[in-house]
Amino acid sequence: MDSQALLTNASGIHRTPISEMIMLMALALAKKLHKYIQFKNKAIWKRIQTEELSDKTMGILGLGSIGMETAWKAKCFNMRVSALKKRPIRRPTYIDEVLGPEDLDYLLKEADFLVITLPLTAETYHMIGERELRMMKPTAYLINVARGATVDSKALIKALKEGWIAGAALDIFEEEPLPEDSEFWRLENVIITPHIVGMSPNYAERLVEIFCENLKRYLENRPLINLVDKKAGY
Repeated sequence: MDSQALLTNASGIHRTPISEMIMLMALALAKKLHKYIQFKNKAIWKRIQTEELSDKTMGILGLGSIGMETAWKAKCFNMRVSALKKRPIRRPTYIDEVLGPEDLDYLLKEADFLVITLPLTAETYHMIGERELRMMKPTAYLINVARGATVDSKALIKALKEGWIAGAALDIFEEEPLPEDSEFWRLENVIITPHIVGMSPNYAERLVEIFCENLKRYLENRPLINLVDKKAGY
């Protein structure tokens, strides 16, 4: 942290694949696609009530490039979008509310879909625990595509089993690969993907573009893009 070496990252290259997966997860949860896949595997012909995304509130924790792109896509589905940002910014037209960290409780109570796109830092470790999950609507869904440790896994399993929330879509976990004996595997109201939401055939191309741009800037003694704040941790 005390080193004078400049450090940059690949921020921005995941905005398209991850935001697309977030919307897919939201649609799958709303339309009960995971339930119908379970029925199909058991040859069960059964209809269950589904939901619409329109007019629902998407609460986004973390408004970086992924959060911004997700907000725009959610607004295209006529959703109400509320987002929490650590530092104040000018509100984009496609976001209904930009909130500060002090408004977390409000966001938890309002969100129909709580999407986590936060980096993992000392501040965000287990940011969503039992207290926070109990604040959410019993009809709400949690989508985590950030880091597993931003959510207390034990509290989330309890919330899903006892119906504090309706369901979850999880791409990341505190322990990976997810152990075979994890209760998450056996919960019917959970969608699981194996840490793949950022995968894209365009990954390498986008990464090289950022590297080449930063190399050019460095040689010309110009400010670098995606410069990491080592004290903040991202």
